[in-house]
Amino acid sequence: MSQQIERKCSECGHWNVGHHEHCESCGALIDPQKKLVVESEKRELARANGPKSRLDKVVNHFKTTKNPFLKLIYLVLSALWFVYWVILSFILWAIAASPG
Repeated sequence: MSQQIERKCSECGHWNVGHHEHCESCGALIDPQKKLVVESEKRELARANGPKSRLDKVVNHFKTTKNPFLKLIYLVLSALWFVYWVILSFILWAIAASPG
């Protein structure tokens, strides 16, 4: 004998019996997995369309500038950042690979 799933709509309070994605009464989404996906997509969209931080604006300015001096500063800082992460990764690999 199969059990019927009952879900209460968070919008109108109606109890829905069966495997429904939307409330039978008001049409709101009641499937928990679908809700997580929709909420995640909303957060990503808000993050992508939201205001950029000052650091992002400065980095973007240095990256897209026509001034060769600022472009050189950007390239040098990017290279130093890359070297920093390579050294840090090597140190962490050495620690993880060491016996004990």
